[in-house]
Amino acid sequence: MIKILIIDDHQFTRQTLEYDLKKIPNIRLLGSKASAKEGIEFIQNKENETPDVILMDIAMPEIDGIEATKIIKKVNEQIKIIMLTVHQDKSRVRDALSSGAVGYCVKDIKTSDLVDIIEIVAEGGVWFDKKIASYILDILKNSLPTKETKAATDFGVTPREVEVVELIAKGASNKEITQRLTISMGTAKNHVASILKKLSLNDRTQIAIFALNNNLVESEEDESRVF
Repeated sequence: MIKILIIDDHQFTRQTLEYDLKKIPNIRLLGSKASAKEGIEFIQNKENETPDVILMDIAMPEIDGIEATKIIKKVNEQIKIIMLTVHQDKSRVRDALSSGAVGYCVKDIKTSDLVDIIEIVAEGGVWFDKKIASYILDILKNSLPTKETKAATDFGVTPREVEVVELIAKGASNKEITQRLTISMGTAKNHVASILKKLSLNDRTQIAIFALNNNLVESEEDESRVF
C-alpha cells in the first residue's frame, strides 16, 4: 500500500485527485493540504503517518513547492516527491531537480498514468513528463557522471536486458516493459535490478543516460521520453 499526501492550493485539483486516488486499491490517501505550510506541518508532526509519496504543486503562496520540497527532504529524505504542476519552463524543472523531487508531471495527466508514475517513484524510480523531457536530458547529461562508451554487453548485460535498457530510455514503466516484452512484472523488476547492478548505476534516470551515452537511443529522436 502506497501512502500519499497531496499539497496543492487549488481546491478543484485537490478534490479531483482525492476522488480519483481513493478508488485505487494499492493507494491510501493520508491527507490533502491547501498550502505548503500545512503540508510541512503535517510532515513535521510525529503523530502523523509518513507518506511514501507527496504530490506537490509548485506555484503556491508564501512557500512554493520547490522550497517546500527542500524543507520536507531535510525532515525525511526517504519521502518521494512528485511535482504536479502546469509549469513547463526549464528553470522550474532545474529547481525541482535540485530540490530533491523525483517526478515532474503536468496537471493534464491521466489518472491511470499518474498511478503508474506513483508506483515507479515509490519503487525508487524517477519520472519526468514527456513535455519537459528535452530539458531533463540537457540537465542530466551535463550533471551526471558518464560511463566509458562501450556496448552494453561489454558490461555483462544480456541481449534481453539491452531491450529493457532501450525501453527505459524511451520512458517505459515496468508495466509497459511487461507488455512490450511479454514478460511478468517480477521478471521486469528483476531485469531492472540486474541492469543497475551490472552497470553500477543508482536509478532508472542513470540507465536512460547510459543508453544515450552509448548510442542505444538518439537523444533528439523521441521527445516523449520520460524516466
